[in-house]
Amino acid sequence: MLGNRPIRIRFATHGAALTVRNLSPVVSNELLEQAFSQFGPVERAVVVDPTEQFDDEDGLPEKLLQKSAQYHKEREQQPRFAQPGTFEFEYSSRWKALDEMEKQQREQVERNIQEAKEKLEAEMEAAKHEHQLMMMRQGSFLKENRIGLFLLY
Repeated sequence: MLGNRPIRIRFATHGAALTVRNLSPVVSNELLEQAFSQFGPVERAVVVDPTEQFDDEDGLPEKLLQKSAQYHKEREQQPRFAQPGTFEFEYSSRWKALDEMEKQQREQVERNIQEAKEKLEAEMEAAKHEHQLMMMRQGSFLKENRIGLFLLY
């Protein structure tokens, strides 16, 4: 609940994308990025302004905001997040830890696959050389036998 209104939280449609609605009109791309960077690296933060579209850039940059009294009042406070010890803080921390664990395990799987590929390539090269050596030996054996047969006639 926020201001006697329920807040709905749903999973993002993209693994790393979030949509935040009903932001204050004084929130810029930079402020949004600063707020969410507390939870980890932010690839892109864009405030979509439905009344004005800018062809040359996405979102609403800080320099284009109207510096009204509401702007200064809102900026006096830091972004508000769940406080330690609350339900929201606990579960957001657990999701963050799970995300980090997933990232580490994916990296480990990638390393294991790369090592397996390199090992298989090395084994293939060794087998190829062994095969070529065997073919050369068979070729030499056949030549020797042909020469021996020729000498018999």
